[in-house]
Amino acid sequence: MKPAVKYGAWMGGVMCLYTTIMWLTKLDSTYLSTGQYLDIIVTMVPIIFIFLCIRSANAATPLNAVGRIKIGIILSLVSWSIYTPFLLLYHHVINPDWLTPVLDLKERELIAQGVSVEQITAQLDSIRSSGTDGSIVVMGLLVGVLAMGTILSLATLPFFRMKK
Repeated sequence: MKPAVKYGAWMGGVMCLYTTIMWLTKLDSTYLSTGQYLDIIVTMVPIIFIFLCIRSANAATPLNAVGRIKIGIILSLVSWSIYTPFLLLYHHVINPDWLTPVLDLKERELIAQGVSVEQITAQLDSIRSSGTDGSIVVMGLLVGVLAMGTILSLATLPFFRMKK
């Protein structure tokens, strides 16, 4: 499990660095539409780290599906335990106004699409409620750690086969 802790720490650090760079370059506020493209690219980070970790661990000891899932979940949990406190610090101290540009951009997009005022209000309220500390922590744990850790670990099966 040592590779999972190592790669998880690196992944958590990369995600903290990514958020800091987005903030320093104003890609999370002033240039939010450009930053959205980087957000798509950054979804590759967990895929890359889980694949590298499982390849490393599988080279040392052949891993079955359960072993891979265990590594993926531990790696994701370590990363989550580093990134989540940083993200909460970011939301409350570094950039407490982080949600305003997101809501403004979404509102402009919906207006341009001709969406009704009631629907715009409902969608913006939904975004606000998903940006709470509790939902960030819980969804990160459920989706980021359990679901993605499991799915991405199982996705490595065709790439890194068990040695006989």
